[in-house]
Formats: sequence, C-alpha cells, structure tokens
Amino acid sequence: MVCEQGDAVVDWVAFTGWATAAGSLASAGALVTAAVTLRSEGKRWRADRNREAEQRQAAEQGLASFVSAVTESHGVGSALVVAANDGEQPVFNVRVSSARGARLISRSDNRPPEDVIRRLNPQERVSFTFEMLPGEEDFSRPVIDYFDMEGRRWRRSGFGPPQRCLGWWDDET
Repeated sequence: MVCEQGDAVVDWVAFTGWATAAGSLASAGALVTAAVTLRSEGKRWRADRNREAEQRQAAEQGLASFVSAVTESHGVGSALVVAANDGEQPVFNVRVSSARGARLISRSDNRPPEDVIRRLNPQERVSFTFEMLPGEEDFSRPVIDYFDMEGRRWRRSGFGPPQRCLGWWDDET
C-alpha cells in the first residue's frame, strides 16, 4: 500500500518489513547475550562452588590433623605408639594399627588390645604396645582410624596428612 502525502511517498509494507527484521535481529542479539551470560555465570557458579568445597575440605582436614598416632619408643621386640587427641573436640571409634601388620599386644587404658576407643577426649592420650615383626629394625608407621564429631571418618598414617574415608570399617574387604 502506498500513500501519497504531499511530495513524500511512504511504502508502509516495506517499513513494516524493515521494522520486523530489526526487531528480530534485536531479539536474536538479546537471546545470544542471555545465553553467553548464562554460560559464564554457570562457570563462575561452579568455580565458586568448587572453591568453597576445597576450602571446607581443607578446614575439615585441618581439624582432623590434631589427632595422631606416633611411635614414641622401641623396646626389645616391641614399640610404644601413643594415640593423642590434641584438638578441642572428642573423636570416636578410634583404632590404632600397624601399616605392616605388627601385632597389638597391650594398651595403657587396660582395655583389650583389639577394642576400639569409643571416645578419645581432647588432650587425652592412650598408649599401645606393638610386637615388632621379625627382622624389622624400626617399627613401621602406625595408622590411626577415627570418626570426628560430624561423623566423618579419617585415617592417618604416621606423620602424613589425615585422609577422608567413606563408609565404615566393616565395608572394607
């Protein structure tokens, strides 16, 4: 449809077509911008979430590092290992063993050697005596396995950092 108004001729069909095309391009641009923004925000959100998880794990591991089992002395055919909780919270179901399988023969709390320590309070220590294996000049690193207040299971071998374990002892085969 063409309308004449004085000397100017306006083609409204062409004008409507150009306006529709411009609107479509603007909509497509907005859609692309939204998609790019959503993708970058998703990456940032995942990076923030991963960083928070790493910080939380480092904090948990830091708290877990206050629990240790250290070889204090060697006798003839035996070694004394002390399990200590130098933290501010108790730990539970503590087990101490030898990385190489040395046999546990006694404990300082007069409990049977194979019993777990149900609760090791802050600043508390329990000594374990292990029979050294034949031909073992130095006692192998002791391993301590325990649960923290939040129910997380940890295992620490010698002076190494505590490692988070999943499941219960009975789950291991």
